[in-house]
Amino acid sequence: MSMTALVSAFARAYHTRCEGAKIFDDKYARLLLSTEEHEQIGAHMASGVSFFDPAFRGDAGDALRRVMDGYLSPTPLARAAFAAEELSRSGAAQVLSLAAGYDTVGYDSGLPVFEADRPEVLADKQARLERAGLIAATLHFVPADLSRLGWAAQVTAAGFDKERPTFCAVMGLSYYLTEKEMSLLLREASSLLPRGSRVVLDVPIAAQRCQGALAAKAGEAMKTVYDKAKLERMARSCGLHLALYLTPQDIQARFFDPYNTEVEGCLMYAPADVVYCVLTRA
Repeated sequence: MSMTALVSAFARAYHTRCEGAKIFDDKYARLLLSTEEHEQIGAHMASGVSFFDPAFRGDAGDALRRVMDGYLSPTPLARAAFAAEELSRSGAAQVLSLAAGYDTVGYDSGLPVFEADRPEVLADKQARLERAGLIAATLHFVPADLSRLGWAAQVTAAGFDKERPTFCAVMGLSYYLTEKEMSLLLREASSLLPRGSRVVLDVPIAAQRCQGALAAKAGEAMKTVYDKAKLERMARSCGLHLALYLTPQDIQARFFDPYNTEVEGCLMYAPADVVYCVLTRA
């Protein structure tokens, strides 16, 4: 499993254990991480505080809070909250989650959830879910290479119904694909979706300094940035319509401002280089 997926799960687990207001309350994230992983990631993040804030002064607990709330937690928390809120509004009858990592979108919905990803990734996640006692009959794992055309057939073979309105989550993936690869992925996903279905995704609109540097160190370099016009063209080419486009200012107002009014210190802010989108099946 990728380091970025591990850190994202750690961020959600760390935020959930904090008292008070929550941007997203993830009851699964901590269960997916071993005790050793959780402790190692926390120690590593705290020891690396000078990378994020060279002027920081404080103990290890303060350092971890500074790194997580100030830099690493906002992205996975708002992303998860966005997907959960849009799913609740979608009226979907099933969920399709692409390259989900340790995300658990749809797990509490009671809907069939189809997760498509590389075989080794899904095997790892399934083992973690089984150890945590979280495997449910509504979960369907579809080993597939999403970088190649044809994976849609593997999803339908797993029981996915192309006639049922679908909520499709493509969160945290666009950063690591070229524009052509992303277009192919959306075109393939669109072939599975009937009218009324929705696709949620987050896309970078500028090079990311902190997350980009960490991803590069983990061998997961970010490849593409988008503007609204490019997203609209790509959506149309895939039979989709850009129905919602949340700017960083929109994301701040929707997820972080309400949280910041309820906490003291350690405020969180939306990344300035990411937008959230809803695409509808045309």
